[in-house]
Amino acid sequence: MKIFTVIIGLFICMLTHAQAVEQEEEINIGEVNQTKTELSDPYCSDGCAEACVEVCCSEGGIFVIGALVIHHEDLMDSREELPMVLSADIMPHFSFSPPNGSFSMMPRVRGSWGVLSTDLKMNYLNEFHDFSAESQMTIHWQMVVSTWIEKQANIRFGTGLLYDHFEAVSYNEHYLAFELYLHDFNYKISLDGRYCANYYDLSDVYSEVNFGFSYKIMESPNSFGYVTFGALYQKIYEKEVAGIQLGLTFNVH
Repeated sequence: MKIFTVIIGLFICMLTHAQAVEQEEEINIGEVNQTKTELSDPYCSDGCAEACVEVCCSEGGIFVIGALVIHHEDLMDSREELPMVLSADIMPHFSFSPPNGSFSMMPRVRGSWGVLSTDLKMNYLNEFHDFSAESQMTIHWQMVVSTWIEKQANIRFGTGLLYDHFEAVSYNEHYLAFELYLHDFNYKISLDGRYCANYYDLSDVYSEVNFGFSYKIMESPNSFGYVTFGALYQKIYEKEVAGIQLGLTFNVH
């Protein structure tokens, strides 16, 4: 119980602290080499650490941590009915957009432990125009809270990093998702979104809205699999892509 309380507290600290990451890049103003951290006191690491302590030690923070600890223990006790609470997901997904002439590979993995999970996704976008191709790759990593408001309904939210592979720069990214399971988990409806901004110049970096319908195609005592199809909208800097999404989801528990 105490160990998990510490983990939850550290997790909330990570959520509070994440926006400071991109502020650590150095920039030059005139002949003076300063950092974004120095230019933006509200986002500096010391300020974030202080805010983290204030959030975790406030009455509201203590109440939230306590509620999450209790909910986590309840979820872990219900693993027979809800095996996904202690599991790993492997999701080889892709999308294509004929109007844009684009094709995206979006492999994704997720590990879940009660109310906590971590999510890693790669988005490799290829656009084809006049016998030439243009590529862009981003890597998304989040720490996520899974609320499981009902046995068959889950709201996930979290924050983490987006890494632009070709520009070699990282940004803070936020994540929100809703999942609804139907007919004894044979069907799943999901809606999730991601948003990432450059906090220094307040410009949009990445936005995504993803709708999917999944049908269970296999099941064993320690695993199950879904086939998924749906729609996807992405905006990467100024580039907009809307397309059809297909893929598989394998859960091992």
